[in-house]
Amino acid sequence: KEVVVTDELDRYYYDSDDEGEKIRLEKVLRNLEELHAAVVVPVIREKKMTAILAIGPKISGETFATEDINLFEVLSTQFAAALQRSKLYQETQLFNVKLQKEIEKATQDLKKLNVQLKEANEHLKQLDEAKSEFMSIASHQLRTPLAGIMGYLSMILSGDYGKITKEQIPVLKEIF
Repeated sequence: KEVVVTDELDRYYYDSDDEGEKIRLEKVLRNLEELHAAVVVPVIREKKMTAILAIGPKISGETFATEDINLFEVLSTQFAAALQRSKLYQETQLFNVKLQKEIEKATQDLKKLNVQLKEANEHLKQLDEAKSEFMSIASHQLRTPLAGIMGYLSMILSGDYGKITKEQIPVLKEIF
């Protein structure tokens, strides 16, 4: 978790007497050489290394001074913050895309439901029309014979068919 200067690591490799340490350092040096890195700066955010800045040698060929290393350390904290903001921005973008898809799906579901409701409403209108037609026909079919019956009862009560007894009058009125 510290800034590594390749030249210093190289010197440390040659000064070390520990063979295990030399093997490990040799691997690290080979990897840094492949990257053409003269300085490696860890990018640490919330006590975790999130990235590594590999900086090549100076164009002038000079070694990196302490001021340079201090600048890299400051830049690494700024870089860590920028990476964090970038990650949050990306997560926000992904969330927006996901949210947009869910909104589109919900809109499609609502459109389907709206079509179903229109179809159900149309079916209910047809049933209401059928009910109204049935009631009209049934009412007509019932009223026609009842009108005749009521006409005859009225004529009986008025005495058109002869005299009726006092006992018959309440029954006929009830029927009427």
